[in-house]
Amino acid sequence: MIAEIINVGTELLLGDIINTNAAYLSRELKELGIFCYYQSVVGDNVERFKELLRSSIQRSDLVIITGGLGPTYDDMTKESVAQVLGKEMVFHPETYERIKDIFRQSKRELTENNKKQAYRIEGSEVLINHQGTAPGLFLEDEQCTIILLPGPPNELRPMFEKYVIPKLKESSDLTLVSKNIYMTGIGESQVEDILNKEMSQGTNPTIAPYAFIDGLVVRVTASAQTERAALELINPIEDKIVKRFRNYVYSVDVPLIEEVVVDLLRGFNLKVSVAESCTGGLLAQRITSIPGSSSVFDLGVVTYSNQQKIDLLNVDSELIKEVGAVSEEVVREMATNVQILGQADYGLAISGVAGPDSSEQKPVGLVYIGVATKDEVVVKKLELGRGYHNDRQRIRQLSSTYLMKLLIDLISSDSKLNNN
Repeated sequence: MIAEIINVGTELLLGDIINTNAAYLSRELKELGIFCYYQSVVGDNVERFKELLRSSIQRSDLVIITGGLGPTYDDMTKESVAQVLGKEMVFHPETYERIKDIFRQSKRELTENNKKQAYRIEGSEVLINHQGTAPGLFLEDEQCTIILLPGPPNELRPMFEKYVIPKLKESSDLTLVSKNIYMTGIGESQVEDILNKEMSQGTNPTIAPYAFIDGLVVRVTASAQTERAALELINPIEDKIVKRFRNYVYSVDVPLIEEVVVDLLRGFNLKVSVAESCTGGLLAQRITSIPGSSSVFDLGVVTYSNQQKIDLLNVDSELIKEVGAVSEEVVREMATNVQILGQADYGLAISGVAGPDSSEQKPVGLVYIGVATKDEVVVKKLELGRGYHNDRQRIRQLSSTYLMKLLIDLISSDSKLNNN
């Protein structure tokens, strides 16, 4: 099936609004085994839109149109589609009643132009908008399937997931299944280079790496008559990738590394305490954002200044003078002492230079991370400035991510835990 996406809105052409809908829809379609061959953005101009739509209908099996479903004079998507297809606009009383209810509940005055949103294209199915007043439409024409969705992402995504995905799945005889392998500490180009042979030869399953905020996800997708048959195609590939990239993989199908950390700690009935400097509480925030973290997170301190490292964590003042706060030795003491302070199973510590200020000895991106138990302390040096010299937030994000990955590796390799 050939799919096409048309995003309507002059604000998109002018760059006033970032077009996130196209990327979202393309990803979702690919998950369904439907590949988007064309993407277009057209302004609020009826003739140009109709010209584009005529071409789209000729070349695509599925056309998804976003935007232009509002009540104002320039919201002409439905009317334009109806004209191109030679269909009438039909009033839909149920939609109008729903719009009136929304206005009553919000104590707003219903104006005449809002009635415009209650019209549908002849032969189309109304897709209820649970987040707003503009319903979507699903229309199966002789030439192709046309789907109209509202422009705001907070309205489009729930509608697409609740109504459109099930309809598109119904139209396929095959079941599509994906497994997502999440990694950190390795680049997309490196993974592509290593998996080049599998990626170029495989059509079922397909292998596709994507960069995301914490690193990389490798998606393995297969289609078959049943979910079980699709998984039988995926599992050998998944196992091979996980083994090949075992130093970087932190989960399968769990995108948030902090969720992996909390689940792992809960599974072994373990607790952590954290001491942060350059991340300013980001590590603690990420861990405690996960439901159930209260059973594993014991203590968090942000010792941003050298004096607080001395006062709260009992770091040796002479040591800081000698080697500086951003050093292996200081992070070792931070991790050890916060583990003792919180009486936790693991003490995590982090100190670094997030920028923009730096020195020749301590460049931007130099970060030390450490994990302490009662028996040992492991400290790692990170050099993140090369790729993110001017991105303070990115350095902080990656620093906290790499520290959580270090904790995962230490717990996973602890023979005492895993033999119980």
